[in-house]
Amino acid sequence: NSFIKLNDEDIDEILLEKHNSGFIFEKFRNLYYSDEDTSFIENTLNNIITIKDQYKKSIAYSSLIRACIKKRPRGIFAYTGLRYNDNRPDLRKSLKEHFIENISIFNSAVFDNGKQNVSQNLDCMQIKEPADLIYIDPPYFSPLSDNDYTRRYHFVEGIARNWEGVEIQEKTKTKKFKSYKSPFSSLSGTIEALENIFNVYKSSNIILSYSSNSLPGKDEIYSLMKKYKNNIDIVSVDYRYSFANQASVSKVKNNVKEYIFIGK
Repeated sequence: NSFIKLNDEDIDEILLEKHNSGFIFEKFRNLYYSDEDTSFIENTLNNIITIKDQYKKSIAYSSLIRACIKKRPRGIFAYTGLRYNDNRPDLRKSLKEHFIENISIFNSAVFDNGKQNVSQNLDCMQIKEPADLIYIDPPYFSPLSDNDYTRRYHFVEGIARNWEGVEIQEKTKTKKFKSYKSPFSSLSGTIEALENIFNVYKSSNIILSYSSNSLPGKDEIYSLMKKYKNNIDIVSVDYRYSFANQASVSKVKNNVKEYIFIGK
């Protein structure tokens, strides 16, 4: 999208109150937001669905999804209620305020670089087009943590898909849905997946980011990449995760290094 943005008329149409209750209100009421905000999500999403222009629809979807994350304490949906609400400014704003602000943010990101650009939501192994540079940021496998993004973000993933093709696990408190199958859910699968990617894109420059508290370790990843790249640089960046499952040890376990592997 090089030039299409949401204008004031589009925004007014999206905000028209037509759908006060429905699937979202019935399924997720009292889980993540107030009734007012839940109804806003319901109404806004149903209005977004009717937008015909694909670029305007994408901006509206993105703005609603980011608004939901900004309004949610810690930005995740792995728990219910508001127990992490620290009254920061983002949490004091309504979802409607966040939505309008984010439309402005996404509108400002639309520009023309003089080229035709394509974004694809696919398994990277299905893309056979050559590339000068491949950047890989896979889920980080660790037997001590959970890299299942659907557990943390299932609600906004559901919004993006309008809950089509997902299987909601009704017995769970958070109403999460069944996780997507991924090789990164096991150590052997992670190693195999990384090597397959390195092999498929061996003609490209490759950059991989990976955490020091995950497996495989730095030396093993280096060995895997070395099979396909003659020159490898590793940049180490100090990093700390914003929160942990165990508050008493978060300052220790959350201090990690982010390794950047550069294969040429």
